[in-house]
Amino acid sequence: MNPTYTDKGSLQIFVTAGETPDPIPEARVRITDPTDGRVLEEAATDASGQTPFIELPAPPMEWSVEEGAAEQRPYAVYNVTVFAPERETLHLGGVELLPAGRSIQRAPLAPARSGGFNVHNVLLAPHALWGEPSSRPEEAEVKPLPEPEGLVVLPEPVIPEFVVVHDGRPEDASARNYWVRFKDYVKNVACSEIYSTWRTEAIKANVLAITSFTLNRVYTEWYRGKGYDFTVTSSTAFDQSYSHGRTIFEEIGVVVDDLFTTY
Repeated sequence: MNPTYTDKGSLQIFVTAGETPDPIPEARVRITDPTDGRVLEEAATDASGQTPFIELPAPPMEWSVEEGAAEQRPYAVYNVTVFAPERETLHLGGVELLPAGRSIQRAPLAPARSGGFNVHNVLLAPHALWGEPSSRPEEAEVKPLPEPEGLVVLPEPVIPEFVVVHDGRPEDASARNYWVRFKDYVKNVACSEIYSTWRTEAIKANVLAITSFTLNRVYTEWYRGKGYDFTVTSSTAFDQSYSHGRTIFEEIGVVVDDLFTTY
């Protein structure tokens, strides 16, 4: 492990039966150092499918909060392997951990296939502030509303239960669509675009912006009006940064729980 990782953060793994919310108890979880494969911690899930929060090394706090300090990656990454009877083994790479924070990583285990190769490898995308910068083109601040076409036009935006996220550019027909609960989508985007080490008021401001942008896409039917069957894309060239399955920072999740109906 990097010797400069003097701070600590905590990581919890939440193991479920595939993409459902059903927990898998007594699953075995192994956390390893991606640089040398060394096993750092092992744990088992409880009746709720969750491990305890496991304390692990994290970079110095100033790397993620001081302007111009991010010459080095301001969060730690770990590999996580999850085993459970009659389920595929899941290898997750790139699980993120910030100092003094609590990260929650969901691990969906698919059923084992008879006679098949029952190992699933997933490499999570890096944080947007550390990965590739956004190339979002300029677009009109005020967008025309779609024609009613016999449907009821709402007098104001309504918080939807789900949004459909197209995991790629709009024209990429091969990209997968995910049905994501609205609040979970906002948490994902916020955890992809900001750090939980920031001041609470800064996190709140970003969550309000993310929620408002998303509701604009919903209310104006921005993509459905162009003939697409989704609400928003994961491409930062067009929308906000969404990484399916990414690590959720608990501190950001708490703010989203309080503010997701505010815009």
